[in-house]
Amino acid sequence: MKKQLILVSIILFPFFANYSQTLKTMTSDYDDGKMTYQYYEDSKTSEFIKQGIFRFQKSLKDENGGGTYKKTITGTFKNGFKDGVWIFSLIKIDFPNDDGSYTTGTTYLTQTFKEGVANGLWKLNSSFKMRSKIYVAGRLSWGVFGKTYTEFASTYFVNSYATGITTYKYYNSLSSKTVSFNKNGFLIGNYIFPSGIANIEITFNDYGVVTKNVVRDSSGNVTYKTDFDNELIMTTGKYLKGELTNEQFKQSQIKMDTIKANNFIDFGNLFEHDYYFLPDLKGDKTVNTYGRYIYAEKIKLTE
Repeated sequence: MKKQLILVSIILFPFFANYSQTLKTMTSDYDDGKMTYQYYEDSKTSEFIKQGIFRFQKSLKDENGGGTYKKTITGTFKNGFKDGVWIFSLIKIDFPNDDGSYTTGTTYLTQTFKEGVANGLWKLNSSFKMRSKIYVAGRLSWGVFGKTYTEFASTYFVNSYATGITTYKYYNSLSSKTVSFNKNGFLIGNYIFPSGIANIEITFNDYGVVTKNVVRDSSGNVTYKTDFDNELIMTTGKYLKGELTNEQFKQSQIKMDTIKANNFIDFGNLFEHDYYFLPDLKGDKTVNTYGRYIYAEKIKLTE
C-alpha cells in the first residue's frame, strides 16, 4: 500500500508543479480604462501567464452634453488561453460622435472558448439610434431619435468551426439571413445568394458538396450552369463516407477542393469588430472558420 501511495505521488507531482502556481493579480490603466487579471510566472521562461479571471472596464462621460459610455469585458484564462464564457458589453447613452450627432444603444457579445479555441455558443445583439441637438425658440434642445438600427448573429462553434443553424443580420440589411452547417462546419441545404445583378442558386448535400450551381440574371434567365453528373456525386459521397480508399478515389479522376464560404456568407465579420478586443489581449489559438464547402469536378486530362 505504501509503495502504491509513493507511485501515485510521483505521477501527480508534475501536475501540481505546473498548476499549483501562486496566482497574483495585475491591475493597470489601459485605453482610458482599467484592466485586471490573474496570472502566474512561468518557472522556465519567467513569462507572466494569465490564469483565472480577467476584467476590463472603461467609463467615459461627455462633459458638454452629459452623455455616457461604458465598456466591459469579462472572462477567464487557462494557462494563457481564453477558456469558458467571455462577455463583452458596450452601453452608450447620448454619447457624441465625430459628426456632431449622439448615439444611444447597446452591444452585447458572448463568446465561448476551450483552451483558446472557439467552442460553444457565440452570440451578438446590438442596436443603436442617433439624434442631434437643435435650436428651438432660441434654446439648444434634443431632437428626436432617428431610425433604430439592429445587428445580430448567433452560431455554435465546435473546435473553431461554425456548426448548426446560423442566423445573422447587418445594420444596413433589411432582413436576416439563415444558413446551416453540418457538424464539421460544411454548408448544407439550398440557397439563393445575390451576386451583383444576378443570383446564384446553389445546393450543398449533407457532406457540404456542391450538387447544383446555377446563375440567373435579373430576368431569371440562366447565364451559367455547372453540370454535376450522378457518378461524380455518388463517388465523392462514397469517399467522404470512408467507403473508398485514397487510391480508389484517385483512380476515379475526381478533384475535390475545400473552399471557405466567405464568398457566399459574411457573418464572421460581425464577431470581429476591433472594439470587441483589446489589441494587447491574446489568448486565441486558432482562426475561427465561419463556413466552408466542397467543390468536386472531373480532372481534365491533357494530351
